[in-house]
Amino acid sequence: MKKLKKSAIAMVSLLVLVLVAGTFAYWNQTATIENPFDTGKYGTTIIENFRPEEGHNWQPGVEVDKDVFVQNTGDQDIIVRVKLDEAWTRKDESVPYKSILADAAGEVYTVGQSDAEDGLTGADLSVVTKKFNASATKWINGNDGWYYYAVNLKEGVSTEKWLDSVELLNGVDLGQKQTIYSISIDPSDDPDSWEWIEYDPATYADGMPKYYNTVAKTFHDTDDVDHEPVLRNKAETKYAVDEDGKDLMGYSASDYVLTVTVQTVQATKEAVDTVFGAGSDFTVPTGCSWVMAD
Repeated sequence: MKKLKKSAIAMVSLLVLVLVAGTFAYWNQTATIENPFDTGKYGTTIIENFRPEEGHNWQPGVEVDKDVFVQNTGDQDIIVRVKLDEAWTRKDESVPYKSILADAAGEVYTVGQSDAEDGLTGADLSVVTKKFNASATKWINGNDGWYYYAVNLKEGVSTEKWLDSVELLNGVDLGQKQTIYSISIDPSDDPDSWEWIEYDPATYADGMPKYYNTVAKTFHDTDDVDHEPVLRNKAETKYAVDEDGKDLMGYSASDYVLTVTVQTVQATKEAVDTVFGAGSDFTVPTGCSWVMAD
């Protein structure tokens, strides 16, 4: 597997946190960053667009640097958590056909395909492996879709790197293909006027029939009444279709967007409960040793 050489991207260095005296009891900030990728028409390559001016082909099985960490540029302690969401959208559409949101099920962090060749995506988990910093010791999986930084982030300090790289699954489902075989008996010299008739090559010893019966609409290897000789043939590869006639495209011809959300909050219990707990008492994840003021 080839490691693409890219300059690391400091994903989050945006957290200028200022307390407005006498106005708010606490503060918090959420930062969301989207990272788009583009697949080719048949999904044989993927263009990695973390930095569009340095576009590279991102092929299945190839790893791309994607560094994510949080920096406290304020002057007070903060509590930090991060999450990932992802979505796949057809290039000619605006609504994602597959979205995986960070939640307790953890599917956005787990790679898995139900069938790598069926051209379907609905039963799959994620097909993009997220490789986290193996040496990090302070990021805690909260089993709720979020990863929490185990200690208060001090003024001027950065977290350990969280995400290290991403990799499109080697063997990702790029659609179910089928080859359509057709013949033409039209004697015209104008290709635009040729009428094509589909046939199954498996029923013929040499792969294609020699004659077509224009009355019975059947193919034959020998000449007979109502038969017209085959003048040309073609093979066209396209997507197979489901029972509703929809192309089984898998993840090809798609845009992939990876969204990184960073949420920080003042290191007080009230702020943590309000923001992380949605107004209720928030249970601090096991492994976190936050120091919070009442």
